[in-house]
Amino acid sequence: MRIEPYERDKRLVLERYQRTCAICGAQEGVDVAHLYEDATIRRTPSDKLIVLCSKHNQAQVRSHGELVSGLPGSFDPAVLQAQGRVQYREGNFPLSYAKARLAAYLFETSTRYSEALDCLIEAISAIRPLRWGDWLAETALEAERVCIQRGPDVGPGLRWLFLDRLSLVLYDYSRWGESVEVLLASISISSRVQSNPYNPRQRELDRANLG
Repeated sequence: MRIEPYERDKRLVLERYQRTCAICGAQEGVDVAHLYEDATIRRTPSDKLIVLCSKHNQAQVRSHGELVSGLPGSFDPAVLQAQGRVQYREGNFPLSYAKARLAAYLFETSTRYSEALDCLIEAISAIRPLRWGDWLAETALEAERVCIQRGPDVGPGLRWLFLDRLSLVLYDYSRWGESVEVLLASISISSRVQSNPYNPRQRELDRANLG
């Protein structure tokens, strides 16, 4: 038995994602789809939902069946991540966030945990200008979960970057003491990082957009 999300959550997701498919950008025949959650076990919260058109929603559903070996090429997480970066540079933060979250999910389901964390960090950057505090907090928790559960598979560079992003988020919400603590932890980890894994141009845009 499939447990449907609350209607209020579906409306929120459709509104925030501007009724736009996270894969192809279609705005006709769209509906919400699940990330991470098993809809047969419990009701999915809004932050674990994404908007997909009927074509890609059905492709995702069929991919979990016995007759389909995998998702179609349009679900390639590396492609989605690259597209999300383009959307970020263009200032389309909702779609950039959607693509980053979907890419993170797809990377994690294929056991590519460093790439999943990288996408979650980019999702945090994309969601900050939107001031969606509820989803921002949940995205940070997802990133923290990956760091904790997949520790040996995630290098210090990404751990440092996550803490750097998290310290900025805490600062945004006037949690200055916690922000300083997290920043100090990130500085400690950064001493073990040989190079900066973050795209300098994207960081420049991030700071310009967020002040």
